[in-house]
Amino acid sequence: MKGIAYFSGPLAGIGLMSSMLRHGKLDEAESVVETLRLLGVEDFVPNSKCKTIVDIGCGPGALTLTFAGLLKAKEVIAVDGSRDMLDFTEKLFHDFRMKYNFGCSLKTIISNLEHDPIAVESSIANAAFCMATTLYMKYLDNLISEVARILRPRGYLYIDAIVHELASTEPILNPIDDVECFFHSKKTIEYAMAENGFEILSVGVTEGVRLRQSTTSALLKDQKYVIRKK
Repeated sequence: MKGIAYFSGPLAGIGLMSSMLRHGKLDEAESVVETLRLLGVEDFVPNSKCKTIVDIGCGPGALTLTFAGLLKAKEVIAVDGSRDMLDFTEKLFHDFRMKYNFGCSLKTIISNLEHDPIAVESSIANAAFCMATTLYMKYLDNLISEVARILRPRGYLYIDAIVHELASTEPILNPIDDVECFFHSKKTIEYAMAENGFEILSVGVTEGVRLRQSTTSALLKDQKYVIRKK
C-alpha cells in the first residue's frame, strides 16, 4: 500500500518507533488502514481528504504517529487521561518533525474520558481511533458520545476492544502494565454505538485472547470495529 513506502524509512530512525516495529505495531496500524481501504472508506486512504484525525486514549503516541503518517493527516488531536503520556506524544512528534520535516500538526488534550467533555469543537474530525481504550474504562457512555460529537457526519471510528462473554464491572489487574482493566461485553459496546448514531461496517474477531493465564481466557475476544457516523 502507498503508506508503507511513505513511512517505513523515517520510522526506523526513531527509538520508540523502532521498538514498535520490532513488536509488530506498524503492521497493526497498516492492517487497520488496509481494512478501511478494502471497505472503500475514502477518508482513510493515503493522499485522500483525511485532514483531521483524533486518537482517543493515545498513550505514548506510537500508533498516533503511525496513523498520521499512513493516512497523510494534516492535523492530529491526541487525547489521554495522563499528562505523562501526552508529553511522550508531543516529544515523539517534535523529534519526528525536526528530523524528517514531518508536516502534520499536533494538539494534545488531557481528559477524563469516562466523565468529562473533550475540549475540542464538534464535527471537527474525519476519523477517530480508540485502540484498547475501552479496556481501561469502567463506563463507556461518555467516551462514545464524545467521539460521536467530535466526528463529522459520515466520519469513521475504528475501535479495537477486548471483550468478555460475561461482562463485569469488577476490575482485574493487567499484568502487562500493572493497571486495572474492565472487560465489556460485545452487546454493551454495540448498544453504546447504536445509541450514539453509529452504524457498524465491519467487525474483525480474534478468539481466545490471553492477558494472563486464566481459565476464563477462552471467553476473551479482540473485537475490531469499523464504524461510521450516520
